[in-house]
Amino acid sequence: MLALRCPRLPCFARRFTSSTNPDSALIYFDPQSSTLSSSISNSSEILDLWKSSGAKDGQSRVLWNVGGFKRVGVASLKDGVRSAAATAVKALKDNGAAEIVICDGGNAHAAAEGSHLALFSYDQFKSKRTPPPKILALSPSEAFECGKSFASAQNLARELMETPGNHLTPTKFCERAMKESEMVKNLQVVSHGKEWIESEKMTGLLSVAKGSTEEPKFLEIRYTGGGKGTIGLVGKGVTFDSGGISIKPSNGMKDMRGDMGGAATIFSTTLYAAKLGLPINIHTCIPLAENMPGGNASRPGDIITMRNDLTVEIDNTDAEGRIILADALHYLSCYKPDAIIDAATLTGAIEVALGNIYSAVFSTSTPLFTALSVAGEFCEDEFWRMPLSKHYKTQIEKSNADLCNVGSKRGGGACTAAEFLKPFVGDVRWAHVDIAGVMMGEARSWDWKGMSGRPTRSFLEFLRRSPLETVV
Repeated sequence: MLALRCPRLPCFARRFTSSTNPDSALIYFDPQSSTLSSSISNSSEILDLWKSSGAKDGQSRVLWNVGGFKRVGVASLKDGVRSAAATAVKALKDNGAAEIVICDGGNAHAAAEGSHLALFSYDQFKSKRTPPPKILALSPSEAFECGKSFASAQNLARELMETPGNHLTPTKFCERAMKESEMVKNLQVVSHGKEWIESEKMTGLLSVAKGSTEEPKFLEIRYTGGGKGTIGLVGKGVTFDSGGISIKPSNGMKDMRGDMGGAATIFSTTLYAAKLGLPINIHTCIPLAENMPGGNASRPGDIITMRNDLTVEIDNTDAEGRIILADALHYLSCYKPDAIIDAATLTGAIEVALGNIYSAVFSTSTPLFTALSVAGEFCEDEFWRMPLSKHYKTQIEKSNADLCNVGSKRGGGACTAAEFLKPFVGDVRWAHVDIAGVMMGEARSWDWKGMSGRPTRSFLEFLRRSPLETVV
């Protein structure tokens, strides 16, 4: 990022309302028309400064003491408004901006998303914190506020995923969820304890939690937004995954605080669907447990009887996510929602297959996948369909039980995991989303180095635009 110091020029034609005096502004350069995408005064001088800076397509520049602001970020629209807003806001933040007024570039929703996502940081446990710049819209609109809510939802998921396991146990996750849900209309949150889990015969969830001193929880959330039908959501909530007896290598194990990414994204999606007042009904189930190698932990070779009476051999205790998901999926399917979507950081195999670009979808319904795909494209957080095939199921049927929790062959690990889950859904339309590949990393300009919170925005967009009768 190049910062240019320029002579003071006349002020922006300001159209926003603020009790403060923003010190920075963000506008865009459109490489197609070679013009600035903003209604400002003296744009020709700013355009000349942009061109003289040597900026290329996709880059941005910070101009100093121009247009009545201490800093003006100018970003190229080559990669779209969302990316341009994120790139320029990061640059303005790095150059000391405290309050930034941004133009929408013709897409207020994307501008709000990109700018608010780009400012995320996780500093709750640092003694010195630097507050992020405040973002203001040059032209306030419902679209901008909606985009801000979408970004807030993903940022909440990021925060939950980043929180260390000792600060976000199953119990503490439920407490946080209930606190976040206070005063939100039409949203009911219930935290079920171990006795309830036992009464519901959720043997899978109990078996995973056996090695930990932390009791499992089952978080159940209902949002009644109106309209016809109900969408079911399930999120894997392993608040820390050591691998259990099949213990993981120590290198990188701390990242397993984010193994509740499915729970984080699904809870954030449900919460913000309610905050936005979306006209849809949602039934969300989140099984929560720690996977630890205690003296009472499940052993490789153990066989358990699941909620739907299928028996499962635990060949690898580090393949625990599918076991707790199975209980939640079967429980939710008994309520016969119109469709179920589950999200889970389930397999390392999917990262090998897709990297950190796409979230993988295994679905029994083409219309359901199509609706997810359209939402993902809108949010630039896309989905890729993977095969859900009976031919993978043979790999998990060669054990002393009905099913084995890992496949008998080295390849296709994400596919066998999806096939493992399928019998627990019944005849309900279903999409399993494996988000292990997108759990961390900087795939786009609005991402950051840590836990991603993906694909929360795409889930929200799916709920916002998809009447249930079109996806089942």
